[in-house]
Parts: sequence; C-alpha cells; structure tokens
Amino acid sequence: IMGAGSLGIPLSQITVAVEVIRVKPAPAGPGAEGWGGISDLVSDLFTAEQFFGARNDDAAERRFRRGLKWSEAMAVDEALSANDKSQVLSNRRAFKIGIAKVLIRRAGPVMDSGNVSSAQLKVAEEELKQASELVNSVLAEDPNSVSALMGRARILVATDDDFVGAKEVLQQAQEADPGNDEVKGLLRDVNGALAKQLSDQAGERLKDLQKHLQQGKQVKEALGELRNLADIVSWESILASKVGVPLKHIATNHEDPALRAEASSLIEHLQDLCKQNRPGW
Repeated sequence: IMGAGSLGIPLSQITVAVEVIRVKPAPAGPGAEGWGGISDLVSDLFTAEQFFGARNDDAAERRFRRGLKWSEAMAVDEALSANDKSQVLSNRRAFKIGIAKVLIRRAGPVMDSGNVSSAQLKVAEEELKQASELVNSVLAEDPNSVSALMGRARILVATDDDFVGAKEVLQQAQEADPGNDEVKGLLRDVNGALAKQLSDQAGERLKDLQKHLQQGKQVKEALGELRNLADIVSWESILASKVGVPLKHIATNHEDPALRAEASSLIEHLQDLCKQNRPGW
C-alpha cells in the first residue's frame, strides 16, 4: 500500500485481504477470566483519554468510570506489591481526574449560559459538585497534582467566575510543573478574563463616580478614586461613563482651588490616556 502511490495506483482501487486469527475479548475487570491487571487498567485509561480528546464525552465517561471501579477493586488487594499498588493508585487518580474533566466540560457551558432551565442548571451544579469532590480526593493524595489543580481552577471559574482564585491555583500548578504548556495556556486565559472582569467592575464604578461628581458629593474622594481607576479600565469605559463633563465643570468652577487643580490634573491624565489609546487623535 505504501508503494502504491509511486506506482500511480489510487488507494481507492486497492483491495486488502485480512484474515482474523484471534479476537481478544474486552476486559471484564479484576478476577474475571483473561484479566490483564495493571496493563488492562492502563489500556482502558488510554482509550478513555482518546475518547475525551475526540470530544466523545459519553464514551469517555463510561471508560473513566469503569476504570475507576476496577482500580478501586484492585487497590484493596493485599497481594499487590508496593510498586504495583503505587501504579494502581496513580491510575485511580487519573480516572478520577478524567471523570472530573468530562463533568466540567459538560457543565461549564450550562453555567455560563443565561438561557437554560432551572432543571438544566441543577444538573450542571450537581456535576460540578461531583467534579470538585473527585478533584479534592486526588489533591488529598497528591497536593501538587497538576491535572487536579487545573481541574480545581476550571471549577472555580465555572461555578463562581472566581478568576482570582483560579489564578492562584494555576500559579501553584505552574510551580509544580513550570514547562507545562496546558497550564500556561489556561493561566493566560484566566489572566485575560480577570483583567476584563476587573475592567468591567471598574467601569461600573466609574458611572457611580460620574454621578457623585455631577452632584458635587464627596468630590475629593471621588477624584482620588477616579485617578486610580483611570489606569485600570478600558478607554471605552471612560468614554461611556461621560465622567469628563463634571470633571471639566469642577476644574473650572469649584470653589476649592485644590480640587480645581486636582480636576485639571486628572483631565490632563485622561488626555494622555486618550493619546495612548487613540494615537491618531
């Protein structure tokens, strides 16, 4: 077949005769006839990961759960050597993480959606709760498990939009495995989402400050907070808040010369920000 292309023969015109010599039955678990022990566990874990990578979550979950059941049965076998038991426990943790990954990937979009039924939301919450229990049990055995830490970070984001907590967890994962590209990518995504979250929150606060300034309430405090927020929020948020209108009024008309000076200084700062964000202006 490999040489067919060089001979100008299309693969569609090639017939291959295959003779089946033996069919190996699917493993039936510890104690069953033909059970291969740890090698069957490893094989099942590999297959489950392949299904997960292909986004066939139902098949992946079935394999992960079956593997977890088998590994738990093997873990209590007193005849296992210390080395074999260590491998069984390692695979048990991997199966737990696999189940958690499926649950998180299935529940996450439901939690993010604003158009789901209460029944769907309840199912998603239960799945994330189960995923959290699995992740926590793995971390109880191995506090530096990178895959478990990533799972915890994803759960924090999915349940509470807790990007601060997720960032802390991912930084721990990065310390445990500095070269892990998956951790780096997830941390980059979380940092971006956190920056947007903080900017959105600050943008809402800008609108409150605009009202304070317009009404002449707590002007000194509002100007100080505005200066801090100006470097955090997006330029679009500053424009949308229309904070410049009362700011100009204070800079021109306020009876306190110190507040007029502070407002004028803030206007200059905002103009500098404008030049940075709108260089053509």
